[in-house]
Amino acid sequence: MPQDTVDAFPLTVLEAALAGRYPHTPGWGWESAADLRLARQVLRRADLDGIEERDCATLSGGERRRLALAALLTQQPELYLLDEPTHHLDPHHQITLLDLLAAECRDGKAAIMTLHDPNLAARYCSHVLLLFGDGTTASGPCAGVLSAEALTRLYRHPMHGIESAAGRCFLPG
Repeated sequence: MPQDTVDAFPLTVLEAALAGRYPHTPGWGWESAADLRLARQVLRRADLDGIEERDCATLSGGERRRLALAALLTQQPELYLLDEPTHHLDPHHQITLLDLLAAECRDGKAAIMTLHDPNLAARYCSHVLLLFGDGTTASGPCAGVLSAEALTRLYRHPMHGIESAAGRCFLPG
């Protein structure tokens, strides 16, 4: 899932979600009733039900982001590659989207993603890779890599770790 999507053709929300099924349609065939059910189910899970007939060009940035995830989920890949999947999303939809991906991973799928929010990485990722501006890296399990010191170096801005009911959180100083 790239950072941004471009509408190459005018599509409705449902048609865009169904685009994820194209690798599974035979030859020049059309989507099946099962494909249509899957797309509608995924749109519901992405909080896009009720707008299936809207033109994609009328969607907000957050709606577009959720639709991109819906199209990816309808494809049913074994490995999800996501570039900043949570940008343009409010906290509710960030958590909803990452909960959907976490559920896919619990079902045996895998996800590799870029995230700029260390709190989301700490909450959802088992491992992280930090890419520092000088070409060095730090990688490993989140608990061992995500620290105020490492994030201060990464962001070149003071970061503070705070223990909370949700776990360790990081805030800029």
